[in-house]
Amino acid sequence: MPRKHPKPPNHPIKSADRLALAITGLKTGKYTTIHDAATQNAVPESTLRARVKSAGFPRRANTRNTRRRVKEFRLTRTEENTLSNWIVQVHEGGNPIYPRLIQDMADTLLEKRGGTHGFRVTREWVSGYIQFHPEFAALIEQHNEYLEKELGMRPFRLGPDPDNPKDVLEYAVDGLHNTAQFAKQMNEFEKTMQKDLRERMVTKGPDHVRTIAAALEEWRQEVAKVLESGVEQCSELGELLLNYELDTSAFVNGYRELLCINRDTEEVQEEMRVEFGGKVAVEEES
Repeated sequence: MPRKHPKPPNHPIKSADRLALAITGLKTGKYTTIHDAATQNAVPESTLRARVKSAGFPRRANTRNTRRRVKEFRLTRTEENTLSNWIVQVHEGGNPIYPRLIQDMADTLLEKRGGTHGFRVTREWVSGYIQFHPEFAALIEQHNEYLEKELGMRPFRLGPDPDNPKDVLEYAVDGLHNTAQFAKQMNEFEKTMQKDLRERMVTKGPDHVRTIAAALEEWRQEVAKVLESGVEQCSELGELLLNYELDTSAFVNGYRELLCINRDTEEVQEEMRVEFGGKVAVEEES
C-alpha cells in the first residue's frame, strides 16, 4: 500500500505545493506513473501530465521502462570509481567527508550523463554506497565525533523523509542547532580578533592592522555564505513543518536564538569595520 502524505485539516497544503511534490516524486522515482503521483497528492491528473510534458523528462510508459528508469538513478561502475577517487582526494586535502557531500557529487556525476538533467540519486542509494565502503563510513564517523566533541554539533546526515513528520522536525532542529553552533564559533572568533587587533594597533601600527582587517573582511564574506545557506535551509524546513500537526516549539526557539546570534555577530563586525577600516580597505582593492 503506498504511503500517504500527511494532510492535516488545519494546515492544508497549497495546490501549487502539492503539484511540486508530485513532480518531485516522479523525478526521484517515488511514483511510477503520473496517475499514481496525481492521486497521492490530490492534484488533477491532466494538470500534472501537462506539467510533466512541459518539463521535458521521460514518462514511465510501462514496467519495462520503469526498470530502465530506476537504473538511471544509480551510478555506473566508472562513475562510482570517479566518486570514490574524488572522496579520497577531498579527505587527503584536509576536508571533512559527510553524506550530503557524497550525495551532491553523485548528483553532479549523474548530471553529466545525457538525458538525466534534474535527476538525483536517492537517499537509499547514498546509504548503500556508504555501507559498501566502510573506509568512507569511518571517515564520516571521525567527522561526526569531531563535530560533537570540539564544536558541540550534531552529526550531519542526508535530508529527512518527507513522509515522516517527526524525522523532518528532528532534521530541522538539528540543522538549526548546528547552524547556531557555527554562528557562535564565528562570533567568538570575531570578538577574539577585535581584542587582538586593538593590541596590534598599539604594537604594530594602523597600516598593519588595516591589512589584517581587509583579509578578515574577505573571510567574513565566505563565512556569510555558509551561514546564509544554513539559515535558508532552516527557513525552508520551517515552512515544510507547517504542513504537519507537531509541536514545533523547539524549532521556533532555536530559530529565534540563531537570529539573535547573527545580530550580535553583525554588531561586532560593524564595530570592527568602523574601528579598523577593514571594509574600506576591501572596497579600495576592488
